[in-house]
Amino acid sequence: MRQPTKITHGPGPGPSTVRTRPLLALLVMAVILATTTGCSDRSSPTELKAGTSASRLLEATESVGLPPLPPYRAEVYDYYRLGFLEDGYPGRWTDEEGLVPHPIYGTYVVGDYLNLFERTGDRRFLDAARRVADAALARMDDQAGMLRFFYEPEWGLGSSGERYVSGLTQAHYLDQLSRLHELSGDPRYAEACEKVLRCLATRVEEGGVLAMTPLGPVIEEAPHSPRDLVLNGWLTAIRGLRRYLQRTESDEAASLLEANLATLATILPLYDAPSTVNSRYRIRGYGYLRLVLDDAKGVRLNRPTLEIPGDDVYPLANEIDNRWHMGFVRGVESAGDRFTATEDRILLNLVMSLLSMPEPNLLRLTIETPKAQDLAIELARGPFDPLQSGLRTTDWNKIEEIELQAGVNEIEIELGFKAIDPFVYPTNFLKKIAGRHHNVYHFVHIDGLESLCDEYGTEAFCDFAARWRGYVEQWPDHPAYRDAGIEFDRYTPPRD
Repeated sequence: MRQPTKITHGPGPGPSTVRTRPLLALLVMAVILATTTGCSDRSSPTELKAGTSASRLLEATESVGLPPLPPYRAEVYDYYRLGFLEDGYPGRWTDEEGLVPHPIYGTYVVGDYLNLFERTGDRRFLDAARRVADAALARMDDQAGMLRFFYEPEWGLGSSGERYVSGLTQAHYLDQLSRLHELSGDPRYAEACEKVLRCLATRVEEGGVLAMTPLGPVIEEAPHSPRDLVLNGWLTAIRGLRRYLQRTESDEAASLLEANLATLATILPLYDAPSTVNSRYRIRGYGYLRLVLDDAKGVRLNRPTLEIPGDDVYPLANEIDNRWHMGFVRGVESAGDRFTATEDRILLNLVMSLLSMPEPNLLRLTIETPKAQDLAIELARGPFDPLQSGLRTTDWNKIEEIELQAGVNEIEIELGFKAIDPFVYPTNFLKKIAGRHHNVYHFVHIDGLESLCDEYGTEAFCDFAARWRGYVEQWPDHPAYRDAGIEFDRYTPPRD
């Protein structure tokens, strides 16, 4: 019988590790495709469903006196459930709140109008871009030298239920406002950019969006617990930062870019998912862990904790609100920080992270048993499904078998790369545009790395760009993708 990683009456095996090659810094990126959000107009979103996507987009712009947006963008804006508020700011139709302002949508619309202006020279489009940008600036918080567009919890656009600032959204504004300044000459937009940049360069703890991780600083797309690093959002933020730097030669932007590129180069191998010939969307994932006792009678536990080295120690809750929260699912009754086993199988939900690698995540348990017995530690197991965002449990994998002694047992279980890997889910094909399921983010990852490879020739980015491009070629023959009813090619919007 194998002993656990750490237990008061026996030693354990060493941590699982993941090999990372030394990677160089310097890069730049691309990406789009967003999230969700809304405002105070409580008209029903179903009122906008008649007609075609192009007619709905035209109706939306005309309703607030804006010129038409490109018809080829209609399908994407349909997916975003786009609407416009009275001042011309774009929002999202939601089932709960009606139309709410979406912080990032302003950057999409400004960008589209600037593209039209550059293509046609028609000042209506430049004026429209300024109107939407001014409506965005009027909604931003201007304090401590930072200009921030907050996501408000009542809009229902984030999963945390808290007010927050998104590094992705901030970087989009840095890009589009600096572009607007270049085309309009209005110094207000240059001044706004300096304040947006200050938010990007300010630590999360001080009200900004720069997360300090054990592997270096990262522009954080959104706050999560445990900390998450969403690859496409980070790459897009880097792209916006670099574009701003090209327009301004800002020393502050240059320093921030260099730091993020160095971190990205170090972390990038953790986003590779060769078993599913895919790349990962994020750095964390949820999964079930089961404690299997011989006899639950009289067994008690103290509140378990999961430590993610370099991040924090997370106590497990009495129960979970959703899969992104750690806690007991079933098998115990709680009294404060003490839990009494009610079943031989105790189910926990963990949110594990690759951010600590090569150091493992550490699950700590204190188990009191009236008699000696065996304890099995099992992790959920299941197949990869490209139309799911997380692992579906079909069976269990025993990772430890522990001999509990009568009395109190202090147990520490190491969850290394091999254990966590299946739960940090690869990019999926859930985005449904024009009636077809597409994988958007894997192609965003490839585009970003190819751009970096072309510009800098850095071996690591060239290697991963080629590897992930090669994965796409393997999708038609891979069992997980072959019969899933998905599109293997990237989504390409129709053009005029």
